[in-house]
Amino acid sequence: MTPSEQMTGFWSRLAVRDLVHFLGAVFFTFVVFGFLRDVQELGHFTSSYLTFISVTTGIMAVCYALAMARKPRLWLPVVLAVQLFLEYLGRQVLVVVASPLSEGELPARLRFDATASIVSLFLGYLGFVSFIANQGVRRLRLDTEVALAREIHEVLVPRVTWQDARFELAGASFPAYEVGGDLIDAIRTDRCMTCFVADVSGHGVPAGTLMAALKSAARMRLLGPASIADLLTDLNRVLFAIKRANMFATAACLQIEGSRIEYGLAGHLPILHWSRATRQVLRLTEGQIALGIFESARYEQRPIEVGVGDVLVVVTDGLTEVTDRHDREIGLEGIESVLAAHAEQPLDRLIDQILGLVRKHGPQRDDQTLLLIRILGEAGEEPNS
Repeated sequence: MTPSEQMTGFWSRLAVRDLVHFLGAVFFTFVVFGFLRDVQELGHFTSSYLTFISVTTGIMAVCYALAMARKPRLWLPVVLAVQLFLEYLGRQVLVVVASPLSEGELPARLRFDATASIVSLFLGYLGFVSFIANQGVRRLRLDTEVALAREIHEVLVPRVTWQDARFELAGASFPAYEVGGDLIDAIRTDRCMTCFVADVSGHGVPAGTLMAALKSAARMRLLGPASIADLLTDLNRVLFAIKRANMFATAACLQIEGSRIEYGLAGHLPILHWSRATRQVLRLTEGQIALGIFESARYEQRPIEVGVGDVLVVVTDGLTEVTDRHDREIGLEGIESVLAAHAEQPLDRLIDQILGLVRKHGPQRDDQTLLLIRILGEAGEEPNS
């Protein structure tokens, strides 16, 4: 979201009472300029023209504020033209300069201008204080809610670690804002281990809310026997029913059951497979459409041939789409280079190596999530209970 869009959003969400306080404060603050101009002219303005320029200055200041809050490029020239027209009209219709004031009248007129300026500034001050106080309370409430949402997010998306005789895994998610839309989870049942990475479109609270619903639905589905195909197909139906029209989620799923490892992709980036035997990185790319786009979409799963020491890596596009100062993305190639060079290091260290390269390449602008799995046991070896 651009700064202009953020400003427009702020003013559109502002309560009417707060908007009135702010615009009133602007009005009374700029009314003062009319009296100051009269002081500058040593009280030569007529009473009618003094009233006209004071009120007009306040009203135009309000119009400038509204123009800046909405569409500055469109409305600022219009407001400027109106101001110039009103000044011209005032000089044509009203008598601008009165007869010079006597020595006795001048101090009284200047005192009037000073008193009116003080009263106007005080009223403007009260309006700004009221506006800031109301916004401060609102901001405090929002900060409290965001802090609570952050705590909930940390519970929903904790760091993932697991190890037994067959495999080890490690994963983490780093939101771009207080609340993220990436999901990482590892769900172990008596039958198998299912690892799940998802990336909900968008950012912030809307994406985080949908992510929480997606995690709940996945865990409920895996309470009973469910293949990857079953899981993704059912999650697609759930997501389609509860999301906004422009939202969707990509997902990558791995399931380890005894000697068999299978994967499924729903619009997600390829899974990277580093083979210890060949020292090469392969991309597992076969998948289907993202979740939540077509209600009737069905998903499949495919086996992965692995050997002892192999490493599987799942990442979200918040890592691959990081750009440098020349607007060049790091891409999957950057992740693959780190994986090829450091695949035999401990998984936590390998995560740090990947994140180090990404953070060095450019700033984080999206949620970043990665999941790593290393095969430890021989084929056919069951996980420990």
